Amino acid sequence: MESAIAQAKKNVTIDEQIEAIQRSKGLLPNKDAIGPAVPSSSAPTSQPVPTLPRTGTVVPGLPQQAVLVRTTPVIVQPNPNLLAQAQLAQAQQQIAQQRIVQQAAAQQQQVQIQQQQAQIQQHMIQQQLITQQIARQQAAHQQAAHMQLAGQLLSQQAAAVRPLRNMSPNVFD
Repeated sequence: MESAIAQAKKNVTIDEQIEAIQRSKGLLPNKDAIGPAVPSSSAPTSQPVPTLPRTGTVVPGLPQQAVLVRTTPVIVQPNPNLLAQAQLAQAQQQIAQQRIVQQAAAQQQQVQIQQQQAQIQQHMIQQQLITQQIARQQAAHQQAAHMQLAGQLLSQQAAAVRPLRNMSPNVFD
């Protein structure tokens, strides 16, 4: 990348850069090469090239050799967009977990509030029952007092009427 920037600063066009890369990989003939030219692969060869069978089969008369495979290590560069997406997904997951915890705490508080309200209502009902019981007791006491007073008045009237009956017995009959 840095070499491309450096070449761009030297006024080398992209086409020239592509040509240079293709020449370095042997895809194009090198104009600046010194020495004899390499024959092209399209020229006929004097000896026929034997075709080799697929791996795993044995051909009599041919020596068996181990096949070496050249491997080029692949270096995977992290994609910054994927990294950012992974970090975003992780952050969103953490936020979702925090919301779940907050919702659970809020629900627990709501349950506690409802329990407290139920206790308050029970106390209010008990107070109402006590107030009603006191009112009934007061009414019973007042009724008993009125009955006692009425009884006293009746007995006083009866006592007042007796002497009058004795005086004129025909008036009250």
